Amino acid sequence: MNIQNDKQRERPSFLVDGMLGSLARKLRILGFDTLYSADDDSRLMAIARETKRYLVTSDTELFFLSRRRKLKSILIVSRTDRDRLYEVLSSLGESEINLERSARCSVCNGELIVSGRREKERSILTCVSCWKSFWKGGHWKKLFVLFEEVDAMLRERRC
Repeated sequence: MNIQNDKQRERPSFLVDGMLGSLARKLRILGFDTLYSADDDSRLMAIARETKRYLVTSDTELFFLSRRRKLKSILIVSRTDRDRLYEVLSSLGESEINLERSARCSVCNGELIVSGRREKERSILTCVSCWKSFWKGGHWKKLFVLFEEVDAMLRERRC
């Protein structure tokens, strides 16, 4: 995984529909500005248009309707987190996962700030919106494996 600074190009932002909550959390952890909503189709399309976000959905009908309305949208057909994350990133032409990007709150999408240190010098991050605290605990082992797998898939596609 590349850990270079990628400020040269603007990061895409997403609106993920109510059937893909786990994907929304993973995108936030990777630092993507990601709204998550279970609103009806017309409201989702309105939000996507107003906020200029990619509408990410596994609803084929919603996907084709949003495309007819000239909205940026991504159809998710896979069933696993790994494959779903790959679908989103590869559809945008991403060639790698960058873990240096600042994560966002996996609960509310707010920005995270370093608010202290925990045992073993782990940073504690706190959301400026909902005040939930985060640190890289045991669950990060699974996340890191997932991100490595997706990164390998992206690099393989690039070759």
